Amino acid sequence: AAGGKSRKRHDGQGLEAEEQHVVQGLRDICIPGLPLEDVAYFEDILGDLFSMAALHAKPDTRALEAHISKSLTAMSLQPLPSLVAKALQVHRAVDASPAVIV
Repeated sequence: AAGGKSRKRHDGQGLEAEEQHVVQGLRDICIPGLPLEDVAYFEDILGDLFSMAALHAKPDTRALEAHISKSLTAMSLQPLPSLVAKALQVHRAVDASPAVIV
């Protein structure tokens, strides 16, 4: 997951950018399968393994969030923040692995 994202970017940001891709890849793959009470423990483990800069970097998903909200509205659904977040989570999971069970 993270390797594919790293290959897509060739902007020369170095190890910090690579760590961010790895952290985001681990989150994308692991968090959807964790019980809610274990997510904090998982984040603590990531904090022990990676730099703080890599942990707090979030990908810019504003355009995707806007498109998801527009699509939800077109389907006569309310674009609630939790629904948009879940749609983003599914998008990341499908992007990371073609075999996703929902």
